Amino acid sequence: MSKIILIPRVLGKNLVIEKFTIDKIVNKGFTILISSIAKPEILWNNVNILRNLLTQDFKWNYIVITSELCIKLLPQDVLNMLKRYVIENNCKIICIGPNTAKIVENLLSIKNVEIPDEYSSLGLCKYFRNRNIGRILILRSCYGEQILLEELNRLNFYVYEVMLYKFSIMYDELKNLNKVIDQVYAIIFTSKFLANLVLTHLDTNKLWNKIFIVLSNRIRDEILRHFGSFSKLNIYVCKKPLINNALELLLSIIENG
Repeated sequence: MSKIILIPRVLGKNLVIEKFTIDKIVNKGFTILISSIAKPEILWNNVNILRNLLTQDFKWNYIVITSELCIKLLPQDVLNMLKRYVIENNCKIICIGPNTAKIVENLLSIKNVEIPDEYSSLGLCKYFRNRNIGRILILRSCYGEQILLEELNRLNFYVYEVMLYKFSIMYDELKNLNKVIDQVYAIIFTSKFLANLVLTHLDTNKLWNKIFIVLSNRIRDEILRHFGSFSKLNIYVCKKPLINNALELLLSIIENG
């Protein structure tokens, strides 16, 4: 049996995994390989746009932070500006996922960050359907679909997006993965971007029989796009989009044979 559990990730992005879960998988004879295959690059021109937005006499009712990198990559002076703005304007902070929320609370020294029930763009859309109309500032990467912007505009919110970073591909890491792909039992994809990156640069002829654990239906659809929608693949979607839940799902698959 192949023994590697592969988890591709973006360099600098936290993977919150309980040691208890890791130990259970390791005790089954598996090795968890966390491989950084892309790294973020901050877009300084857009950081300056954010600086200007936070100093203008214009009130944002909501600030949406879509990823922990949106905060972790910001220089300290912008973090200070953001914290001051939120406090002085009684602005609501909304984060996708508890990990991002925790990092935002720590770096900005604020509390009461709100989290949608679903940790996705669709979850944010549902969140704002029950909120007062207002102005929304969204901090995000260069990647992602336009569903959030389109839906919020349809709901009559005023929305402005600042794309704070992009990714550069770590080709050497992808080459190293190709060398061990025969030993991989399962791959856990935490984003559509990472799934596309792996399936574009690795030998898909050696991937079709792997187990894929994904955090969303969008990631599942991305895999099917590469292999064909009628391909017979072992794809499992987590009920809750958290890496620890993905590992627990995989553990149940391993235990049930």
